[in-house]
Amino acid sequence: MNIVLIELLGLAIFAHILQANYKIPSPLTLIASVLIIKFVGYDFFKIDSHSFDNLVLVCLPLLIAGDALKLHWSDIRQHAFSLFWVAVVVVVLSIFTGALLNKYILFDHQLSFAAITLLFCMLCATDPVTVSAVFSNFKIPHELKVITEGESLFNDATALIIFSFALLALSSPTSSVALSDIALKSLSVIGGAIFIGLLCGYLCVFCLKLSSVALVEASFLLFFSYVSYSWAEHYHFSGILAIIICLLLANKKIQDILTLDESNLDAAKSRVSTFTFLDNAITSRANHQAIITSIDFVSMIAATALFVSVAVIVDFHQVRLYWREILALFAATTIIRAVMMTKFALLSHQVGFMHNIKTHWLGVLTFSGSKGALSVLMVHMIPNHFMHKKMFETIVIGNIVLSTVVYALILYLIMVFHKTRFEQEMQQENASTP
Repeated sequence: MNIVLIELLGLAIFAHILQANYKIPSPLTLIASVLIIKFVGYDFFKIDSHSFDNLVLVCLPLLIAGDALKLHWSDIRQHAFSLFWVAVVVVVLSIFTGALLNKYILFDHQLSFAAITLLFCMLCATDPVTVSAVFSNFKIPHELKVITEGESLFNDATALIIFSFALLALSSPTSSVALSDIALKSLSVIGGAIFIGLLCGYLCVFCLKLSSVALVEASFLLFFSYVSYSWAEHYHFSGILAIIICLLLANKKIQDILTLDESNLDAAKSRVSTFTFLDNAITSRANHQAIITSIDFVSMIAATALFVSVAVIVDFHQVRLYWREILALFAATTIIRAVMMTKFALLSHQVGFMHNIKTHWLGVLTFSGSKGALSVLMVHMIPNHFMHKKMFETIVIGNIVLSTVVYALILYLIMVFHKTRFEQEMQQENASTP
């Protein structure tokens, strides 16, 4: 176990040094390094499906927490329609477009509509880690950052909801599912997650006033992230959405405190609300950066473990067997995403309350759709008796690796090419901000 930890920490240090000094995204370095190590025959470490699933369940709240705390409620409110479009509408349309066009994609395989829907659900769930790693090397407009990173946070919940219905249809092909049942179930999954997220968020904010130590405050945020996720998943709600709601609420209250001047800050410390205890909850400006740094550190370790594990479970024999299917799905999902993001950009120019999507943003929006470990977890939810499960797993893992490497490189080149324009847009945003 110590050897594994040493290897993981060594890879994490190596990947982040390259990112800091040479702007190479850390996920790309991690996956490429482990694949090379595997290829030359070194037995890095072994992980089975059950252990991988447990690792994802442990690491996922850490990754979500790190990104959710950087997404402010004001940004959600300002870009609510845009985020709903890219994280819900685009995902739904992409999944069903892929399912309808499957006869031109996986034409050698006879797959039911439910089966191909499952596959596209797994390939439409994106991961924020890779895009955040690329963005960290550049100055980019805040609006673009909110849309891309917000999409990666929220769209997993959409993909998982559709996945659950497709899985039900696959398991019980003779049972019919009415649209009213789908709508009701979706509302309950979303509503339950929101309720649990709000409740845990209120409890978290109240508990933050119990300590003035930054590490303890960070621990409270992580504790309630896990509580909201576990509670939501226990009742078959969206655990991801529950974490996001919990931390958005906590972060909103923290930001409200941090924006106060010293006199108002002292008043806020002693103010007692007649309805809730929220106004008593407080953290200091000095503590806030330490909290973010602490959570970023554990998120870095979690991301390292997940990307390394994804590379470890790559089966070169299976990849050789299904390489055509991997490339076909990679090309199809990329084209579908490009078309959907183009439609989104056109819509943004027609709807007055949406932020206009500039033409040179399209490439960023298209190639910010890297897949993550959650997709593999979804594969493992499919019953073992499903005859195409091994093929699906190979396709999903292949697309995670391809999207991490190819998308990251293309995204990096786009950022370099438009570097000056992005910096100018960022300066304009800062100048217009009061």
